Amino acid sequence: MTSHKLNEPSVAGQSVTGQCYCGTVRFAITDFQPQLMTCHCTICQRVSAADCVSYGHSPKQNFSWLQGLQQLNYLQTSEDTQRPFCCNCGSQMPIIYEPANQVFVPAALLDEVDGFKVIGHCFVRSKKPWLQLPDDETQYEAFPG
Repeated sequence: MTSHKLNEPSVAGQSVTGQCYCGTVRFAITDFQPQLMTCHCTICQRVSAADCVSYGHSPKQNFSWLQGLQQLNYLQTSEDTQRPFCCNCGSQMPIIYEPANQVFVPAALLDEVDGFKVIGHCFVRSKKPWLQLPDDETQYEAFPG
């Protein structure tokens, strides 16, 4: 099993775009790494209404909103985390995490995901019991760092 650190790119990044369900909010990221971390925390489960959410991450300076910024509303889920969502369709949008100068992007929002791979799982202590995780993907009890 290989361990990966949050800010440790292993391949050259690519430019990607993404959008909410209704297409009102769009964004772009340059030099985006194709490694994903799947989060099993209860916050992600509840705000997404899913068992888990796979995220990619990028330095904040590589991220830009292309349209629909005025259609975002924010849910404060911790002292230093606001989760934006589209007011029209409710899609959870990329999270700008200021303390680490990072953007966490739900992979399901990306327009193109060829070549992307889950490399690990965080907050597995909150994983739903019916999920079976692959042995070759690193597992973290909390957030890696």
